Amino acid sequence: MTEKKLTTRQKQILKFISKFIENNKFPPTRSELAAHFGFRSPNAAESHLRALESKSVIAIERGAARGIALLPLAALILFGIGYASVTTMSIALLSSGIFTILAILGKAPWEYIVYGVVAELLLIWALRPNIRRLLRGEERLVGWRAKKTRQQETA
Repeated sequence: MTEKKLTTRQKQILKFISKFIENNKFPPTRSELAAHFGFRSPNAAESHLRALESKSVIAIERGAARGIALLPLAALILFGIGYASVTTMSIALLSSGIFTILAILGKAPWEYIVYGVVAELLLIWALRPNIRRLLRGEERLVGWRAKKTRQQETA
């Protein structure tokens, strides 16, 4: 899969949206985006949002003033990697990493790391058949990679 790169401005807008949601528990309006970045109108903010949506970084709910949603990490991994079993294992592994960082910073108990590692091991045990199919090259693709593969096969 060829990854669509974000421009510097798109990265700035994405960071602003993320921080805004973190601070306010809801996304900014187009007017708030326009005011923050000095756009002349909310339409300019809408154009930037549509570009981010076309790169599958956010989802926009039509007709809602605050209808911006950051796509969850799991969805991005699933559609990017293309294997549900690998996504499941990746999320457990990332969670363990996040728990480790939080424990080091003193913001989470160390037991969370143990829970994360145990969860990863249980997932690997449960997904053994999928892992075997993956190693044999027989696991079913989903998401962007599956779409791209289908397009190449029909071309």
